[in-house]
Amino acid sequence: MQDEQEKVHPHTKRPWGYGEGASPRLSARARVMKFLTQAFLFLFVAIWLFSGVFQLPKPFWQWPQAQAADTGFLTAGAQAAVTASAGDNDGFATTPTNTTANDNAYAVDTNTGTDTATDGCGTFNQSEDDAHDFTSFGIAPTAGSQIDGIEVTTAALTDSAAGTNLICIAISWNAGTNWTTAIASTDIGTAEQNDTYGGSTNTWGRTWTVDELNNTNFKMRLMMDPSASNVRDYSLDYLAIKVYYTQTFTVSGTLYNTDGTTALDCSVSNRTVAVSVNGGTPSTGTCTALTGAYTVSSVPISAAGDVITAFIDGHADDAATVTRAAGASNHTGIDLYKDHVIIRH
Repeated sequence: MQDEQEKVHPHTKRPWGYGEGASPRLSARARVMKFLTQAFLFLFVAIWLFSGVFQLPKPFWQWPQAQAADTGFLTAGAQAAVTASAGDNDGFATTPTNTTANDNAYAVDTNTGTDTATDGCGTFNQSEDDAHDFTSFGIAPTAGSQIDGIEVTTAALTDSAAGTNLICIAISWNAGTNWTTAIASTDIGTAEQNDTYGGSTNTWGRTWTVDELNNTNFKMRLMMDPSASNVRDYSLDYLAIKVYYTQTFTVSGTLYNTDGTTALDCSVSNRTVAVSVNGGTPSTGTCTALTGAYTVSSVPISAAGDVITAFIDGHADDAATVTRAAGASNHTGIDLYKDHVIIRH
């Protein structure tokens, strides 16, 4: 089998073609093995990429994001007319409790107000306009949740389409001491229509806490604002509110020196600890303790597998820990080690 033997130079005893800048000539068997190896690698990569059996990690922009929940639409458990500096001071004087179902049974404000100012909802309250307060909606997001948006819906009509007939709605977080900027309905006509105020990402110009939404603190005021007549009748069939929120949790741990056993003394130099979920905007807390202990609140963990990244932010000391959430819950023991990046699963 002459073809299977290596041909060598008679003097150097090296295969023909072997020299500086040249590779040794491969035998037939070696060439076959090289081909089979390359084919196997090609097939392995193809399976990895396309079969779904093996998958490359997703880029951060495809990581799951915390999902917002909502309360569903809630109706008022209590109501009262505004009885001072509010038009006729009687609000929805007729059947004011008829706002909890969209059933063509109405709360009625007859001959609303005492004037026909055309300033719309830009001024709130207005002494010439009737107004009515609604409370006790039973809004109860999970404690510590981040409030993402507040949506109000009305179903209403008026007895005449003349002029511009508005309902102005503002909400209070401290039982009516202060009010948000009012949001206006569209022009309300003689056929019942639905209007939406706010929405899933509209917080009415402020940052809310869960406690500000409870039955003691939260109040909604409707002000009727017609432009053409102060004898306009407003009929309100339905009033409801929905609050959108993201459930949040705490992440806690200890800051350690590079030796991994000695705690960083945060009482001498405070450290800000930031925690991001799935690459989102970080929540922050401050380590001030001699023991190096820290806690970060309002962390929007939504499910098992969320990627949690904790790190020291804005300090000469660097440390980071990356792990996956065990579930939608508080997470302890997310420790940080100076000058180290820790990756846990």
